[in-house]
Amino acid sequence: MGPNPTRSPGQFGRIRGRGHLEEPDRLRFLSEARRAPPELVVCDSHFRPAEAPVQRQERLLNDGSRWEVYKRYFKGAELAAELGGGNVLHEGRWFVVVRA
Repeated sequence: MGPNPTRSPGQFGRIRGRGHLEEPDRLRFLSEARRAPPELVVCDSHFRPAEAPVQRQERLLNDGSRWEVYKRYFKGAELAAELGGGNVLHEGRWFVVVRA
């Protein structure tokens, strides 16, 4: 998923995994999302007390190489606020879903 949620007029967007976007890409995404059509649905990783809310995680790839990713975990109200407001549709153990 890139940081540009472009869609046709009248459509809504569904985005998963924006918690991997670092500050410059996250701000660009939020700017684009705010000017998009009426509804945006975002699903991302839910905050768990045992995890730091912001992390750098090393991933082992199939070819044996390693890749470092930026990762954020959200509470429903935090994700809704970051999107400029919205309704928390789901806040479960693993995922949070917000309609903005």
